[in-house]
Amino acid sequence: MALLNIREINPATYLGFWEISETAESLRNALQDLTSCQLVIPEFASASRQKQWLSSRILVYTLLQNFTAAYFPLQTSAAGKPIFPEEKYQVSITHSHTLVGVILAKGHKVGIDIEIISPKVMRVVDKFMCGPEIEDAGGNLEKTLVYWSAKETLYKLYSKKKLIFKDHLLVEPFALHNTGALTTLVKTPGTENTFTVYYEHLNGYILTYCVSELNDII
Repeated sequence: MALLNIREINPATYLGFWEISETAESLRNALQDLTSCQLVIPEFASASRQKQWLSSRILVYTLLQNFTAAYFPLQTSAAGKPIFPEEKYQVSITHSHTLVGVILAKGHKVGIDIEIISPKVMRVVDKFMCGPEIEDAGGNLEKTLVYWSAKETLYKLYSKKKLIFKDHLLVEPFALHNTGALTTLVKTPGTENTFTVYYEHLNGYILTYCVSELNDII
């Protein structure tokens, strides 16, 4: 199996990565063995999307074992967010090409995003970045991707809100390193919340994630 890494972010939060190299059948069997339940596996238009779904669920249930041996079915909210019926467990899932990431926490809202380093993002800079952010990025591809990925992570924290990336999800200027912490602001009507979003370069990808202490944002 291609489980790359599992990290303990804190005693209540775990992060995992999976590099997909298996067939869909082997992933399906691994998921079945892990959950010991008869799962309903949806149909997908492409084999790659099916493998992303299967490997992400393997990661979810692998991380969940850090907290409980009980099985909880992973469901999807009306907003498309993965949720457990047992609300104290919070999960966020991301995938880009063959890399899948999951963050799972007990008692905290979480968000995660992975983006392969690609120049495609430069075509839509003005759609998701405000003026000061564009100026700070200075046309640097990797820095622009950090901005994009951080906003994707924040959006997942506010999965039921209608947010405009360039207006409501803001990232303060930062110096780009291999790893770092971003100060971010989410502005919604009548509220402003500050979050720390962590980023890093990961094998040709940009990773961002956030663990929130706020339990009323979703």
